[in-house]
Amino acid sequence: MMRLSFQSALMGVALIGCGGGFEPYYGEGLGPQIGAIEPDFESGNAGGQVVTISGGNFGSSAEDVVVLFDNHNAEVLSVENNQIVVKTPQGPITGGGVEVLVANANGYDLRKPSGDFALYKYGQAVFDENSESLRQTAFYSGQRHYVQVSSLYDSCYGGRGLAGCGASSFNGETGIDGNAEFLRFGYPRLHTTGIGWLTAYDAPVGEWRVGSPSPVSPSGIDDLKQRDVPSFDLINPALEGAEICVDLTADSLEFATKTCTGGFGERTYDLGVLKFCEQQDAVDGGTGDFRPDWPVNRDFFEALPGEPMDVELKVYAPINVAKDLVIPPKADFDAEYGFEPSGNNPWAVSPIVDCPDSNEDGIVSLDEDGMVLAWTPLDPSFKDGETTNSFIHVAITFVDFAWFGLETTGVRASIVVPDDHEIGEDGLSRLSIPNEILYQIPSPNFNWSGSSPQSGYLGRYSSNPSYLFMEAYRVTDYRIPTADGSLIFSYSSGELTLLTDFSNPLFREDSCDNCVDDDGDGWNDDLDPDCNEDFGGNGDNEESSTSEFTCNDGIDNNGDGLIDADDPLCEAGWFGETTCLDGVDNDGDGWLDGDDPDCTNGGEEDGTTVSGTCNDGLDNDGDGWVDAQDPGCTDAFTDEDDGYSGTACNDGLDNDGHGDVDAMDIYCLANGAAAEQEEARRITGCANTRDDDSDGYTDGNDPDCETAPYSRENASFFDAANPAVLLVPECYDNIDNDGDGTKDADDPGCWNPAATLDGVLFAPDGFLMSEGASRGTPCTDNVDSDGDGWADGLDPDCQPGDASTQVELGFGTTKCNDGIDNDGDGKIDSEDSLCKSGYGNFEG
Repeated sequence: MMRLSFQSALMGVALIGCGGGFEPYYGEGLGPQIGAIEPDFESGNAGGQVVTISGGNFGSSAEDVVVLFDNHNAEVLSVENNQIVVKTPQGPITGGGVEVLVANANGYDLRKPSGDFALYKYGQAVFDENSESLRQTAFYSGQRHYVQVSSLYDSCYGGRGLAGCGASSFNGETGIDGNAEFLRFGYPRLHTTGIGWLTAYDAPVGEWRVGSPSPVSPSGIDDLKQRDVPSFDLINPALEGAEICVDLTADSLEFATKTCTGGFGERTYDLGVLKFCEQQDAVDGGTGDFRPDWPVNRDFFEALPGEPMDVELKVYAPINVAKDLVIPPKADFDAEYGFEPSGNNPWAVSPIVDCPDSNEDGIVSLDEDGMVLAWTPLDPSFKDGETTNSFIHVAITFVDFAWFGLETTGVRASIVVPDDHEIGEDGLSRLSIPNEILYQIPSPNFNWSGSSPQSGYLGRYSSNPSYLFMEAYRVTDYRIPTADGSLIFSYSSGELTLLTDFSNPLFREDSCDNCVDDDGDGWNDDLDPDCNEDFGGNGDNEESSTSEFTCNDGIDNNGDGLIDADDPLCEAGWFGETTCLDGVDNDGDGWLDGDDPDCTNGGEEDGTTVSGTCNDGLDNDGDGWVDAQDPGCTDAFTDEDDGYSGTACNDGLDNDGHGDVDAMDIYCLANGAAAEQEEARRITGCANTRDDDSDGYTDGNDPDCETAPYSRENASFFDAANPAVLLVPECYDNIDNDGDGTKDADDPGCWNPAATLDGVLFAPDGFLMSEGASRGTPCTDNVDSDGDGWADGLDPDCQPGDASTQVELGFGTTKCNDGIDNDGDGKIDSEDSLCKSGYGNFEG
């Protein structure tokens, strides 16, 4: 295929003529004028970077403009009269500045490099100390030799095959891989080409690049290589001299330690020496590609977790380099968002969150986080001036598989960022992969029986059987001086995993499954009532912008200025836009929506309105049941005055002899005051007032006596593997969970202050939540902490709800809690017999 450059065509016109020759012919109007290019620098020389050329007289049609970088055509993406957007072609193998030409029917403008200045440069990017901008330094200049080694021993798919990841090992036999280039002359270039799955050129620093197909290694590089370096070694002094015998005829992942006896296929390996050998070609001999000779099922890079490791790099003749290095700890990436982890390993074969909504506003947008990775950056003291350069490389690769095992990189999204990228207050660096990037990747087709046509962000895409791989590495480069230039040793570690169940929403035809608000009501997919059959929806498509639900009616029902999906009270389209319509007991007082006195006269269910003793948070009749729990409270406006109503769980008796009465009996708590029995099992072992199993809990306070077989205290501590309803392991697990020096029944956190009868505290209760629970707070200590005459539940400061978070604050606004003798009888607040509690508003 012939590629015609517009520049050569113009020169041809200038030279052809009759007689004295003719000037080149152009149409009427001014020719293009180039102003600047942004960005003006590209890491490496692979091309594919999108840049904007500013200037004037460009025209308006991409078909009528030609853009050349050093006589190579750039792909013109869009044209305006003063701006052209192009994708750069591959640059020169040596990097550096290039000529830039823009031409149309009216003329052309050619800008050549001059000295150190060029409108556009190819080369190697490193990181500015004070920002994430690109700068060229001498770090990679004069480079003649490149040695790369990666360690993925602990990664999900690149290494030994951890639990939940299967036993696959793509990157070397046991997660170790490497390659090398030894060149005839030196120049700077990108150093991520040998790293990762289907190694390919990646993005400039700080920018996501999505390629389809992804860029590949530059042509001509093989012609620059010298083929006289047969091998190089990495030496781990901590393991050097330790030998292992390997049977090379066995499965490489099943090698066992044995003694070599001279049998067929046996070979002894020094565990402290990792040798990389040049691969051979039957025709050309040395290929310049180096692979590790390491069929040993253990990690060469053994060191204390999180600690650097000393190694020695040896490269043999004719370079002859021996250098002691300290390589960083293995990079540990935490998948904070976007993954649905398998088991305990977030990097196990992982499905992606279906509709990433990182800000949880119910609407998925392209600029939201689709995934978030976090890692601990290297300590700044690890970097040694001109010696090391560390960065993070992340890539998601869509891989097509054809017959005979042929693999092609269909789409690849990648980025390179500094190791200390966006450090948070917790000291962790973080990288977001926005939905905009994820939604440019086709859905993988795991079915090997056929292809899968898709339509979406990248246009129509027909996929063979395919997979989606994700990689995250820390890459650390070391500059090592040599006699003929410099050698760059590049070490990387990290994660390689297979992402499953990724379904690009933009390729889906079902409007109830595309992460988009199709009808513009603020709700998408299963949050829209249209898509929920339980709420009258059809389940197939979003078609109605409003419905009868107050969170989907287009009206500001509670007058707070926020409508439907914009109101925090609306978590889905079928919710109520006020707390009095949302189907939730928001204040935890036992009364819901319209049954709650708070909801009269357009109020909010927030626990501020008290109406009758069935809504005051107190056990007014002393039967152990409070407000809505008490059978005497048929609604929130009545009085709680039935006392003991006669049921087994509301008669004031310990019917089963376990030592806990009515509301304090675990069976009654689970079944309510109307239950007709207290599980009356008068078994000696559970009603003998002895702690038979010495766990600190006696009879009814011991979980053994409230669960099958109900017959005896038979366990010295709770079996956390078989928890029963309402049983809480922390107060019954024989562990000091909160580290206060006491555990279980000896820990005050496990004592229930409500477990009293006639003022006598029962034994500690093994059913409480946790050892660290706050007990004896100012609202649960039977003390008038603020001196207003009221204690705990009688003090208006102690509202119904979680008393462990409340305090008594002093006098309030009610007439029984204002510190004033309102009726002039000489008695103030709690001293006045007419004030039954601090909530009262009548002193006389």
